[in-house]
Amino acid sequence: MNMIAKIIEPYGFCFGVEKALEIAHQAKKGNPDSQIYILGDLVHNENVTKKLEKEGFFLLSEKKGALEKQLIAVPDGAVLVFSAHGHSPKLDEIARNKKLKIYDATCIFVKKNEERMMKEAKKGNEIIYIGIRNHAETNAALGIDSKKVHLMVPGETFSFSDVHSSCPLIVSQTTVTSDDILSCEKIIKERIPNAKFLAKQCYATEERQKKAVSGGEDADAFIVLGGAKSNNTTKLYQEIKTHFPDKICIQVSSLEDLLAFEKEIIHASKVVLVSGTSTPKEDVFKVYVYLTKLSIKSNK
Repeated sequence: MNMIAKIIEPYGFCFGVEKALEIAHQAKKGNPDSQIYILGDLVHNENVTKKLEKEGFFLLSEKKGALEKQLIAVPDGAVLVFSAHGHSPKLDEIARNKKLKIYDATCIFVKKNEERMMKEAKKGNEIIYIGIRNHAETNAALGIDSKKVHLMVPGETFSFSDVHSSCPLIVSQTTVTSDDILSCEKIIKERIPNAKFLAKQCYATEERQKKAVSGGEDADAFIVLGGAKSNNTTKLYQEIKTHFPDKICIQVSSLEDLLAFEKEIIHASKVVLVSGTSTPKEDVFKVYVYLTKLSIKSNK
């Protein structure tokens, strides 16, 4: 029996990722004789990161230590690109003091959340932030005001005693699932009825999760392709597992990773391929070509 392989649309970069890469390359084009620094992973995809390094960008990665310390060590007047995931006001202050030439690649949805949270904090109100612990976007949100922004991690117990506002603003990381947001909002409403809810996914994350579920009804295997640190990819995987617990679902960051799972999928009749918002189209095509060849192999 031939395997049918199907790519779920949309795939490839979302608007925010495309814009971030465009801004990074604008920085390089506009400053051809300067070293371009990128603070944190511009986007959460290892292949994209490696390509940027090959192009000459210098990455200030969390793997190398605290971003604040690394930013302080950047030469005064240098060119800096802020990543798509947002950043704390403290990093803005350091960059200004060092007179860095700044290119801000923060996703427009992340930026909107940050601006609203800063406005709320300045008014003296508190914020409950629904997000994943230690994610770059979450760290940026908590950096706005550590006393007024409280992290609520889906599935973990939240300390409501730390929140003193009667109508806190509820904001979410843009890449968590709608189920996670709704479950957290339900808990908050029971404890703080007057809370103001702004929490929602970015449309690209929401669309991919919905399309994966609706397009995979008749599939017996799923491959979720995306960066190992990409939260929207992980949540895409979790959403599929929630809706199709008995079906094969494999999350990988590259074709090379997928090769180890050949025995699990070679006899599948229909394999659905979905991808995170920071996964390059060429990576998706590589996996699709592999699945097509695997279909021929399985039929021998």
